[in-house]
Amino acid sequence: WAGEGEKLSKMLEIGLSTPEGADRSGSMVVYGTPDENPLVAELLAHHRIAFRDDGLAVGTTALKIDAPALIAALPSPWAPGEVVVVYTARDPEAAHQLNAVFHGPAQITVATRAGGGRDVVGQLWPVLDDEGRVERVDAAPGTLTSAELEEDLLTLDQLLRDHYSGWADADLRQRAEGGWAARTESTLGRIRERASWTYTDAAKLLVFDYLAPIRDTHFTVSGLGVEEGVPTRVDARLVVPVVPYVTDLRLVEREGRVEVAAGPDALLGQAVDLPMVPDPRAVAPDTPYRLPTVLADGTGAWLVGVFVEGRSAPESLALLGTELALHRPGSRRTERAKGGWDLSADGPLPVLAVHTMNKARLDGLTATASELREEDVVVLDLRANGGGSDRPAADWVGALSPGRYQAAGGSDVDHGRWQAEAPFAYRSEGAPWTGERLWVLVDRGVASSGETFTFLASQVPNARVVGESTSGCSENGNVTERGPLPHTGLVLHFGRTRFAWEDVRPIAEGVGIFPDLWLDEADPVAFLAQLP
Repeated sequence: WAGEGEKLSKMLEIGLSTPEGADRSGSMVVYGTPDENPLVAELLAHHRIAFRDDGLAVGTTALKIDAPALIAALPSPWAPGEVVVVYTARDPEAAHQLNAVFHGPAQITVATRAGGGRDVVGQLWPVLDDEGRVERVDAAPGTLTSAELEEDLLTLDQLLRDHYSGWADADLRQRAEGGWAARTESTLGRIRERASWTYTDAAKLLVFDYLAPIRDTHFTVSGLGVEEGVPTRVDARLVVPVVPYVTDLRLVEREGRVEVAAGPDALLGQAVDLPMVPDPRAVAPDTPYRLPTVLADGTGAWLVGVFVEGRSAPESLALLGTELALHRPGSRRTERAKGGWDLSADGPLPVLAVHTMNKARLDGLTATASELREEDVVVLDLRANGGGSDRPAADWVGALSPGRYQAAGGSDVDHGRWQAEAPFAYRSEGAPWTGERLWVLVDRGVASSGETFTFLASQVPNARVVGESTSGCSENGNVTERGPLPHTGLVLHFGRTRFAWEDVRPIAEGVGIFPDLWLDEADPVAFLAQLP
């Protein structure tokens, strides 16, 4: 293993030595199997870690892993306050190739090298005893009693009531079934039907059954259990994305009826009876809708599309006796953007593309508004902007067109209050922008503060939002961590502030903000530029 050790020492810029000549007074990296390297053997023995025929023991936690490998950062047994990083495996050949295993930010990574693979089995954290030695993996047991699971459920219920800003919405959605209290009682009844629960079944009951009515992109649940020696991780986000798909049809209104203006020859001129798309809060998945758009000559028209729950892509839509292929709107951003923002004046229209709302990456953004105030038509491209801070959005729209911009009222959890706070506004002084059009270009990658930018920019005089629906991630914010639950160890992250954007324009979690005009164009900027 000396050759691999030499490569590792160069990568980490540390000295290379043999076990016999190692300086144990500081932090170290040790490499090889316990049989090859006595330092590895001594470190593992000190921390009660041992390779076994069926896997690996980490303190009292037994992990069943074929061809186990271990990468860990552990307290040094030789120098208090120092750390030893160990790369080791049961099999010598595997131990010499661990630089190729991604071990991320976790303190302990266990992997399997079976069949020459490098699959990570678990990213783990240890529980240390009073002497700083590994006692066990920080994970829930593989089996819980019904009493333990009942305690976790009641703890979870109280956390939601006391701290979650979206609890009242979830309770309201359950009114037909007796409200959230009835849901808790029903779940308690299910728990008591069994004497014990596996970790997998317990996590499924709490996360995917009990919390199912919650629709909140910011709400996440994570946890780890060891079930029959296998690490079982929970990583859940409590929202189902509702994604738009469209056909190649273009519909127009002629002589009082809606008919096909572009599409297969056999359908041209045929009448189409489809509902207009409602606001995001009322969309019915898998229902065909007319989506407002515009033709190249400026004629008002409609796309035909459906909204699909989840991430499975539908193949076609049956309409007028024909199977029409479905695809994602072509206006969405498909390549990864670099940098915080860029301003381009070389194309048919000036385009300000803002890729993030991270203030640290948006130096100079507000100053672009002064230059763009001189333009008649501007494209604000927010596609794939996943959010960050609201402030850069308010500063930019206030500089482009000074005035009053309504934002959402935000209410923290306070069960003693009967009324939400009134919406507030960003204000700036000066003459409003007199340009002809601000196109605000969005897609499903726009989320959180990116959606705030959309809300604010849509209030600029002569602004139109175009593209496709955003992600829907703006109703609950100021996320805090709660937990872990006492027995499953589940940790929750959810918002403590409820934001009400309804007075600006509708939005729904997972569904998003709908544009004024839906675009299915590979080059939406060029399409917008040629509109009369």
